[in-house]
Amino acid sequence: MKKTNKVLAVPLVALMTFALSGMTAFAGTITVTDVVKGETYEAFKILEYKSNADKSAYSYYLEESNAKTAALKTLLEGAGFTFTESADKTLYYLNATAMDADAIVAALKTAGLTESNALAYAKKTAGSNGEAVFSGLDTGYWFVTTTTGSLCTLATYDDEALIVEKNTVPTVNKKQSATGNSYADDALDLAVGATVYYQIVVTDGTGTDKNIQLTDTMTDGITFNNNIVVADTNKTLVKDTDYTVTVTDNDFVLTLLASYVKTVNNAEITVTYTGTVNENAAMNSDTNTNTVELSYSKQTQTDTVKFSTFDMKLMKTNDKTESADNLSGAKFKVYTAAQGGTAMKFSKDNTGYYVDANGSEEIDAADGTGVNIRGFASGTYYLEETQAPDGYNKLANRQSFTIAATAATTTDVTVKNTANVVLPATGGLGTTLFTTFGLFAILAAGVFLVTNKRIAKEEI
Repeated sequence: MKKTNKVLAVPLVALMTFALSGMTAFAGTITVTDVVKGETYEAFKILEYKSNADKSAYSYYLEESNAKTAALKTLLEGAGFTFTESADKTLYYLNATAMDADAIVAALKTAGLTESNALAYAKKTAGSNGEAVFSGLDTGYWFVTTTTGSLCTLATYDDEALIVEKNTVPTVNKKQSATGNSYADDALDLAVGATVYYQIVVTDGTGTDKNIQLTDTMTDGITFNNNIVVADTNKTLVKDTDYTVTVTDNDFVLTLLASYVKTVNNAEITVTYTGTVNENAAMNSDTNTNTVELSYSKQTQTDTVKFSTFDMKLMKTNDKTESADNLSGAKFKVYTAAQGGTAMKFSKDNTGYYVDANGSEEIDAADGTGVNIRGFASGTYYLEETQAPDGYNKLANRQSFTIAATAATTTDVTVKNTANVVLPATGGLGTTLFTTFGLFAILAAGVFLVTNKRIAKEEI
């Protein structure tokens, strides 16, 4: 359980301070230092004060003279205070050193101590100067509380009291990983279909006693896999009764409940889950983000991680050195190796193709205007032509292309095809004529040989 400081000096208790004075009226001051900007600090006067001239003897009391002080007495007794009544009906407070500070703090914060039933009240909203100063206060016994949590500690006291804010607010850190290990703040370089492992680390503050809310917002390029796990510092799973989760579309809100937050102190609570990069991811950009916002009391803070994925445009041309023409009718497969391996798979939508393990291997570049293929991680890839345009030869080997991790625009990839060179040439007449003349020459030679043999026989 979170611990408030125990009694500091007779009759001082954690979260209580004194504005001491002589019998004359005194305008006391309470200064709270190390305040948290925007938080509210409240001071409640709960007992009267009187002392002798040199302050060697003093007492704290209630005058049971009206319904208000009677009601306050009942509230304080419920918090552990005890009183003894004097002959003049004054109720003297006795047992400061015997009371349990935790019980007093809890009781005074929750048992109905308000501006209306306190003897006096002051309220401050902390600015950016690091202090909340209550001035012009009546002398008396003051209870000081804050919206940051359950703990304020008295540092010293006199006619001017000084309280040091000991509550600290929770902090949050967002990390990610491509493997589920070695989480870091660094941006990732991922392909569509890849799993992103996310980790949110909440470091609980000192004295925290309210809900801690985490709002996680994902880019459209991430599909939330709805697999949240919450664990504490010892990697023990936090009970599902200690937090709530609400999922809306692709985002979620996780709330660590105050009843749980009160039981831990400066502990780390880790929230892990995964997402999958989808075809809606922005290409060649670090605008694919996942942001968590932590809200506690009046404080908020955010942390963001990013990833990038890339695209390319495949153009098919002939091998003319000048004014090369785009060709239609080609088909390709993409590999991550120069030889062998398994072809990557793709699906097609209205903007082209995207990496998709559930798609097909072949990419159709038939229209001749180029095809956009998106969702690559950076690296070197290989195109294998499975069908060449009519009248052209397929690539003999796979052609490599590289996508840089720093790519800010689409990577252009051009594949050139060479026209067929197998004879006869397409539509050529010259070869046909040569072939015809050759056949006549062979026939003439045969006739000549036969004729010569007959002549030779007749001469014999």
